[in-house]
Amino acid sequence: TRRSSDLGKLQEAETAIAEAAKQKELDAKYTTQVAAADKLFAAKKWLDAKTAYNEALKLKPNEQHPKDRIAEAEKMIAEEEAKKAADKELNDKYTAAIALGDKAFTEKKWTDAKTAFGDASALKPLETYPKTKIKEIEGLEKAEADKAAKEKETNEKYDAAITKGDAAFGQNDLTAAKTAFTEA
Repeated sequence: TRRSSDLGKLQEAETAIAEAAKQKELDAKYTTQVAAADKLFAAKKWLDAKTAYNEALKLKPNEQHPKDRIAEAEKMIAEEEAKKAADKELNDKYTAAIALGDKAFTEKKWTDAKTAFGDASALKPLETYPKTKIKEIEGLEKAEADKAAKEKETNEKYDAAITKGDAAFGQNDLTAAKTAFTEA
């Protein structure tokens, strides 16, 4: 009776010691798992961190820290995916604008090429290629304008000389007509 009472207390004590040992082991595993998860989280390895926090929750399902970190990791994963999608869209638009500019450049459609390269430069202001192409086009446009102006001037001189020669010829001033036609 007293002995059975003592035996009961002994068993309770042994059970309590076993439970305490189990709890201590569980706490140690949990602490180790959370530390590993926190390290992954700090390294911005969101998927791995989320997995590690889920493992910690299996050990202690009522703990709030892993739940909070999982929510944060999911938010960061969503933000990274959105950024990747936005970056891809930007790169696709930039590449399309450059391709359009290169095609127009090859076809010597300077206005279209400058517009396309301007669009590309607006999308990615730090890229030098579209700016370089715009300067190149401006140089080509100036050269073409200078050539056209020179041709116009030459044609005007030619037309004036022919007109002068025709007038001299009409007045039977053959020397002046010859000089004007030679000048043309």
